[in-house]
Amino acid sequence: MDGSAGAGGDYVAATETVTIPAGETAAVVRVATRDDAAIEPDETVGVRLVEAVGAEVAVDEARGVVTSADVPTLAVGDAAVAEGDRAAVATGGLGPLSTAGNRIVDENGEAVTLAGVNWFGMETERFAPDGLHLRNWQEMMGQMAELGFNTIRLPFSNAALDVGRMPVDIDYDLNPDLAGLTALEILDEIVAHADTLGLRILLDNHRSTAGDGPEANGLWYTADYGEARWLDDWRMLAERYADAPAVIGADLRNEPHGASWGEGGADWAAAAERAGNAILATGSEWLIVVEGVQAYQGDDYWWGGNLQGVADRPVELDRADKLVYSAHAYSPEVYEQPWFAEPDYPANLPAIWDENFGYIHREGIAPVLVGEFGNRYEEVRDRQWLDAFAAYLAGDFDIDGRSDLRAGETGLSWTYWAWNPNSGDTGGILADDWRTPVQAKLDALAELRAAGTDFDPTAGPGAVEVAERGLAEVVVSFDEPAVEAVTAAWGTEDGTAVAGEDYEAAAGVVRFAPGETEKTVTVKVLGDDAAEGDETFALRFDDVVGAARDGGGATVTILDDDAPAPEPDPEPAPEADPEPTRPADDGDDAASPAPAPSDPTGDGIAAVEVSVEVQVSDWWYQLDVTLTNTAERAVTDWTVTLPAVTPPEQLWNAFVVDDGAAGTTFASDRSWATSLAPGQSIGFGMGGDPGGVDTTSLDADALSGSAEVDGIFV
Repeated sequence: MDGSAGAGGDYVAATETVTIPAGETAAVVRVATRDDAAIEPDETVGVRLVEAVGAEVAVDEARGVVTSADVPTLAVGDAAVAEGDRAAVATGGLGPLSTAGNRIVDENGEAVTLAGVNWFGMETERFAPDGLHLRNWQEMMGQMAELGFNTIRLPFSNAALDVGRMPVDIDYDLNPDLAGLTALEILDEIVAHADTLGLRILLDNHRSTAGDGPEANGLWYTADYGEARWLDDWRMLAERYADAPAVIGADLRNEPHGASWGEGGADWAAAAERAGNAILATGSEWLIVVEGVQAYQGDDYWWGGNLQGVADRPVELDRADKLVYSAHAYSPEVYEQPWFAEPDYPANLPAIWDENFGYIHREGIAPVLVGEFGNRYEEVRDRQWLDAFAAYLAGDFDIDGRSDLRAGETGLSWTYWAWNPNSGDTGGILADDWRTPVQAKLDALAELRAAGTDFDPTAGPGAVEVAERGLAEVVVSFDEPAVEAVTAAWGTEDGTAVAGEDYEAAAGVVRFAPGETEKTVTVKVLGDDAAEGDETFALRFDDVVGAARDGGGATVTILDDDAPAPEPDPEPAPEADPEPTRPADDGDDAASPAPAPSDPTGDGIAAVEVSVEVQVSDWWYQLDVTLTNTAERAVTDWTVTLPAVTPPEQLWNAFVVDDGAAGTTFASDRSWATSLAPGQSIGFGMGGDPGGVDTTSLDADALSGSAEVDGIFV
């Protein structure tokens, strides 16, 4: 019988008699299949037993599977991109954020603390941030900045991103510039205005369908908005705001309380990797923020707050320096958790916070952003809770009134819930009139707000030389659509172009859903001012699953756009002087002329001073290295060798060039930091478990004095 396979095309129709001899229990029916070259899924053919003699038939039909042996062919196209130049650009928090150990850092490697507030409403059926029925949106954002918040966590639903989705509950007399705009277009306006105020935006996928609170099923998808739509929306937003410096990251999903963390079923850790890597594959420089679940190995905590599973199953992204974990925590006013009734409350709270998320920060695994916390701050227990939690976030991890932060370390980043007074459980920073700040809450958050990083673009250290970054776009395609999912791992490989100098090394996995035929892989190309000719590097594709491969990869050509320096006008040759008479040999050898000094000003590479700070505790050691150029000329391609140091477990803003008997040699992993201008300082750091390191040799003065610097003065 036909199933999804058809007689004549996929198999040979037949009617036969099958006999099971006496004393035996089985016989085999064989159905001949026909080959074809079609890209199609596996198909089925049925067999039916009729007119049985000598036995009763318990099951009269069976199904066989015709396995498809044909797969599409994966083809990769070569690409070319103009090189670009180096240019002076203003700094001051405009660049993308990354991570180093437990710190969020800016483009200069300086620690950044996010001190933010949640402004909800776009995730609801109103499809816009709340309060616009009473106030102007720009006026309200200006008030956020004036009160010392530097970040807005902006919840949205996937439904808000539907084409043509229009908001409601906006007074257009107060907000005339929003009239006629869709929900997504209003988001565009908020993003653009945020940068003018020194505010940063963390996009929070709060739910799929429009509504209040977290998604009811506690997952990252619903029947109406599946995982494919979730991933597509994140890719769309990453591409839409690729050139918007205000947008710093993606909070992938709010409170996935119905999911597991690596324990089977709906695995949130695995889904977060898929979404994070999908965003990064667009070339995005966003932080990827991954919230916790509710329960791990039977231990319950707040929705979105349980990150115990990170210790056993960390999230692994294609860019490890973009991962931030996020937890939520609330007070007794929101829900009566068992620990609120303990006799030692609130002194028992730090141990609970440590167990669920604080250990990630304290052990240097990754940064932690507390994306939601708050209460009305009216009852005694709720005041105790918020006071204790604010101290914990600031770095007083045992809430004894003294900071536990080491030198150079920061507290946790945070976004308070909520700006809105219409949050039923917590109220807001604003009173019910949507204008007046609740001073008691501001006072409770005063130290945290003061620790927030200033993103004002006029507050930076000036202009620095950075490379323009173009995008090489390599198209990966099929000759026919795949009927099953296809994956292919890819990575860059040097040719005449060198990673770190001419382009940024990258790797990832390109994924095709059934029916898709084309994807684009992007790699950043670094500009310079040297006339060096066209250069090339390769994209290699390996581990292709579900498709055949046409060739090994793609060649990317970086087109040199720098003209060679003009040849100087030839000068007439001077008239030859008569041959001088050689003096009589007096028995002494004439001294050879001294070569021209390579360092005519006498600065010498020793003019680069090295300062090392050492911190050692029972569970962590850390070295912070600073290089300062005291010469009158720039030095480029610098390296520094620390004789008593072995390669560390964690290293930020640098990489290991060599590990030998003389010590470990480091160089900057930031293209803008490979050169030191006169008077400029550059820093990098390292750390790890002190158990594998001879910490007695880590003397700051000795390391500073014995450090050996190499480089080229220009």
